[in-house]
Amino acid sequence: MPRRWLILSALLLLACNTLTVPLISATAAVAPIAMPVATTTAPPAPTATSQATTQPTAIPATPAVWPPPALDAPGGMVAGPLTDAERAAAAALSNTDYPAADFVALAESLGGVPGPIPRIVATSPANWKVGDKADFWVLNNDRVEFSSVPMVLRAIGDHAYLWFDSKVSVSDAEAQQAAKVFDDIYTRDRDRFGSEPNPGIDGDPRVYILHTTSARMGSGVAGYLDDSSEIPKAAFVHSNEHELFVMNADYLTPGGSDYADTLSHEFQHMIEGNYDPNDEDWVVEGSAVYAEDALGFQSGPLGFASSFLVAPDVQLNA
Repeated sequence: MPRRWLILSALLLLACNTLTVPLISATAAVAPIAMPVATTTAPPAPTATSQATTQPTAIPATPAVWPPPALDAPGGMVAGPLTDAERAAAAALSNTDYPAADFVALAESLGGVPGPIPRIVATSPANWKVGDKADFWVLNNDRVEFSSVPMVLRAIGDHAYLWFDSKVSVSDAEAQQAAKVFDDIYTRDRDRFGSEPNPGIDGDPRVYILHTTSARMGSGVAGYLDDSSEIPKAAFVHSNEHELFVMNADYLTPGGSDYADTLSHEFQHMIEGNYDPNDEDWVVEGSAVYAEDALGFQSGPLGFASSFLVAPDVQLNA
């Protein structure tokens, strides 16, 4: 054992046998450490490196033609100005009112689902009670995938069932207030725009309003109309088979002003879909923003109007 460790061991033994500990402990002597001797290494002998050589690029015998010659038109196509018949055909195509996609018919004809698929899945309302539980499909817009979310029925209004994810904290009074807010929106939107599908796919005059979180719905989504739930499950497996909205309780306080604003917008979408499910997107969104303004929620409409005034040369349907 090295000398310094013998000294340290003796000091420790002495300390253990003494009742009082000195304020300043003794320091063991340490033998000097021999420094390594530097050695000199001869540098490696230089190695010859071959120098890269460049070869001149040969000039092609036939110079390139610029601009390149026009390609021959495919068979049956003639380059030249449009004829009157071609202009008439283009106008007819642009003015044709194409039917909206019929997902039930597509499932039967292309999806291999035996038909006919019933388009109405129930003819009388469900007998729901506050406190009942059910699972619903919710779309995550970030991942573009559905998840099944367990929910509890917290309030029943004159025109809606209000379901809440267990991850959403809401009092009974807040849930009841949210139901009253939608009842008011329901009446005023219908007075201006007409009726939603009623009693709809489920035979129930009430719509369903689901409340969940950003983690379930995806970021940046305050609420949406789930019109895919108006399709039977036989044609679309993630359908909830109800007229239904999904609301983000992380962004919107149930029963609050922004909540009411968003529902007035989304309910107008549901109504318009009942009359013209194949309308242009700019008309669909413009009508829903008009519904916000007509019902007194002006922050959204004024924001869109300000955006237009910043760039008024951009057409509304761009």
